[in-house]
Amino acid sequence: MQSKSLSRKREMDPGENDLALKAGAGFPTARYFQIHFEYLQEQLHLTQGALQALQTQMHQLQQQLPVTANLQASDGSSKLQRQR
Repeated sequence: MQSKSLSRKREMDPGENDLALKAGAGFPTARYFQIHFEYLQEQLHLTQGALQALQTQMHQLQQQLPVTANLQASDGSSKLQRQR
């Protein structure tokens, strides 16, 4: 039985090779991938630039935070004293 199934597989091999060749013909070229990866690289650089800008803004806000927190704490403590 196994020899029959092996012979059937061997008989189907030529057709499978044709299918593989046809599938390969529709596969994108190297230029397609080059363009695609160049686009992705450009998007990565833009994203990294935006991330750096956001990190700079966060750093500036964090530097302002202690000043703001101190002002709010002093206002909050005075409000507590007024309520008592």
